[in-house]
Amino acid sequence: MKKLLGVIAVLFGLFSLGSCSNQSKLKQAMTYEQFMEAEAGDEVTIEGFIAAKQSWWNDQVTLYLLTETSGEGYFVYNMACTEDENNNVYKIGTYVHIEASAKTVYAGEHEIMGDDITKVEVIDAGDKTMNTTPIDVSNKLTSLEQYQNSYFKATLTVVEYETTDQNVVVDSSNAFGYKGSTPTDDLYFTISDGTTELACCVEAYLTGSETAVHQTVQTLSVGDEVTVEGYLYWWNGANPHITSIVIK
Repeated sequence: MKKLLGVIAVLFGLFSLGSCSNQSKLKQAMTYEQFMEAEAGDEVTIEGFIAAKQSWWNDQVTLYLLTETSGEGYFVYNMACTEDENNNVYKIGTYVHIEASAKTVYAGEHEIMGDDITKVEVIDAGDKTMNTTPIDVSNKLTSLEQYQNSYFKATLTVVEYETTDQNVVVDSSNAFGYKGSTPTDDLYFTISDGTTELACCVEAYLTGSETAVHQTVQTLSVGDEVTVEGYLYWWNGANPHITSIVIK
């Protein structure tokens, strides 16, 4: 019996060492500031909570990550992911550790591309909790880059939507535009503080035509005061993905 207990103890010790060893193989995660300061092509390591996901397709999923600090966030584009993993592993609220061989800066957007990811682990968040309190940028439109990919809100005024994109139709209200022949895909509108404008997108892969935000945008009029919430995505300037809109 003593020998058996001794063997069990040794095996338990080896198992414990193996678990610690696996955990120790994870690289130290950067702070949000360090990630933003990293150059395109630099190796990066981030951790965060999955706050939102675009539609899974072709064994890939795009993630919006938030940290425990308001005003911080990450965008992970086309991460390899089976449908089962999307449904059962990478769920909303899950804390993930992601290592990438290179950071991408595309049209000003600081992000991680799926092809560059070398490791993804679901890990224990410890005493960290996801901060879903949106940072109010209503008076910060000239300094939005420091909050890139964070969850935000702003109360501003709808102005006339204009575009040179031949793939976008401007609605007869002049308050929004849409991709395609009908307003069932991405929607676009512009809001302003009177001096600086903010170009917004309702990303159909994130919030489709059945969602309240998609439907509400189609009722906008120029001059409406609105409060929007969403993720501060970047495309040649701030181009947030809006997830909520309330007309005052």
